[in-house]
Amino acid sequence: MKQDGREHWLRNLKARQRNIVFPDTAANEATFWRALMARKEKLRVSQILGISLCA
Repeated sequence: MKQDGREHWLRNLKARQRNIVFPDTAANEATFWRALMARKEKLRVSQILGISLCA
């Protein structure tokens, strides 16, 4: 079972590294923003400044 989880993780990682065509880039960016907003701990000031620079 541990091997299956690792294989799934590796497939997911490889899929997220594909940033060549538009649907992949949009999906990766959406995943980034969802993960950022789903955090339980608050962002530090330096993190907020960095995100605002990226946006």
